[in-house]
Amino acid sequence: MTAWTDYQLDALSGAIEIHLKPRKDNKSLGEATTLWVVAVGNDLYVRAVEGPDSKWFREALHNDRGRITGAGVEEDVVFEQPDDSLRAEIDAAYRLKYARYPDEYLGPVLTDDAAAATLRLVQDDSED
Repeated sequence: MTAWTDYQLDALSGAIEIHLKPRKDNKSLGEATTLWVVAVGNDLYVRAVEGPDSKWFREALHNDRGRITGAGVEEDVVFEQPDDSLRAEIDAAYRLKYARYPDEYLGPVLTDDAAAATLRLVQDDSED
């Protein structure tokens, strides 16, 4: 797996929202979902506010691959579930980045269900 370039990491982590499309079984891209994205270190994370039963989250886990777009960056990605020990850091990144939003918007991304539906976005450099 390739590391994010400084430009990609800065652009994507600076974007308020990105669009994520999970891959289907036939390798085509599914519907786009608009998500908040945060960086912790050199890694990018997204969460399903609806928790693990979210349609896009289930689809992302099913094939482990998809595409993200945002801030002028479009990349194929692999979805990985992060270690639970990163929850506090990811929560803090969401609180810091989206602090200007009312709790009715920020609160749902910090719940136990949303934390259980967190994915790390890793560049997919495989040749399909």
